[in-house]
This record gives sequence, structure tokens and C-alpha cells, in this order.
Amino acid sequence: MTAYPYQYYSDQFLFFLYCHDFDWKLYKLEGKDTKLSSTPSICLQYNILYGTLNNPGAQHYVQFSVPENSYNEAGILLNNLLRIRYYNLYYLTLNTGYFYHLTPYPIFDGKQNWRFVYGLGVDL
Repeated sequence: MTAYPYQYYSDQFLFFLYCHDFDWKLYKLEGKDTKLSSTPSICLQYNILYGTLNNPGAQHYVQFSVPENSYNEAGILLNNLLRIRYYNLYYLTLNTGYFYHLTPYPIFDGKQNWRFVYGLGVDL
């Protein structure tokens, strides 16, 4: 969730994502004549990436990392923070969360191991 695109390279990898959505909503705000609503629910997530690269020395001019000692992160999300009803078919949703990188070395800017994230989704 928090790694940048093309931050890690590998020719063989294993990725595991565990996500637990709680069944209950924190609150429910809906208007009668509006398409906007808010029904946030809490979600816990854990991600791990492990990979290898057979010949990293072949890439002389490209800086990259190989997740040999694994990339681990855990986070908490608020799903359906904002929902927009689209033609009474489905909802476009805004989700937000906080992730903490658990690997021993900092990856972002050398100062922090956490990141706020946001995303868009579709809810039927």
C-alpha cells in the first residue's frame, strides 16, 4: 500500500495481503434527496513482500531495491468514509488510512516509517 511504483524489483516474489473488515459501522449519515452519504467502517490490513533477483549487478545505471529481507507493513483503514450514489446502481467510495512500515530500515525519506493513504473504490 505504501511502496512507490518500481521501488522494488525481483524475478521471483511472494506477496501476502491479509485484510479484516469489521461488520459494524462507526456512524451512518444519509440524506433523503442527496447522493452523498458516509458510513465508515474499520479495516485492519497486513502486507508482506519477499523477493529475489538472480543478477542485480547487471543493472549498472538503475537504482532499485530487492525485497530480500521482506517488506512488511500494517495499517488501519476507514472504508466508505464518503460515498456517492451513481444511478442507483453502485456507490463510488473514498477510503483513507494509516500504514506503518515494519521493516527495520526507513524507506520513504529516511525520517518516517509511516504514511497516510487514500483510495477510491466501488461498493455494490
